[in-house]
Amino acid sequence: MRFAVLDLDDTLVATAEASFAAWVAATGRLGLDPPSRDTFVAGYRDLPFRECVERWYGPAVDFGEFSAFYWDAVRYGPIGDVAGLVRGLRERGIGAGIVTNSTGPEAGHKLASAGIPAELFDFVAGRPEGADGVAPDKDLARILDRHRVDPATAVHVSDNPADHAPSVRAGLPFRGVLTGVWTVADFTAAGVPAADVHPDVHAALG
Repeated sequence: MRFAVLDLDDTLVATAEASFAAWVAATGRLGLDPPSRDTFVAGYRDLPFRECVERWYGPAVDFGEFSAFYWDAVRYGPIGDVAGLVRGLRERGIGAGIVTNSTGPEAGHKLASAGIPAELFDFVAGRPEGADGVAPDKDLARILDRHRVDPATAVHVSDNPADHAPSVRAGLPFRGVLTGVWTVADFTAAGVPAADVHPDVHAALG
């Protein structure tokens, strides 16, 4: 392995945990009941942020006001010593890049909030500004070609089973991690062998 292609949310940064805490804080400021954890996880898995707000609260909530409270409250943390992990890879001659559904500014905010220096990574490939929907730009073959990464010498690590199929199309080995809201059963249902699912990114790259 000469290169690690890494997901950001819930692979490097504990996004689900931070997001749920921010939902609780934002609804508290608006005098609303927060979603249950099960409801939140279901929405987090499948729906864009705005659609969750509209489905759960309807006209009772102004999205702009809720969003402002949410972003004021959200605080991200790293999943273990991510900076140390990437520095260790680099000492072994292994590069690292991020492919994420976050936009560039969102990814930068999350990395900074989690104390992970963005300059440790060769690139951060994210969703374009203003692009709606939950599917990231996961044309991994194009991204790898743009950054001159040979998929035969790389590995893709993500908490989301949906990232397995783009990896296969790009000829890129895939490793799942269980630091998000998906389970081993979710990964195996997506065609990922259980042996390729790890507790976290540190175990996946160890």
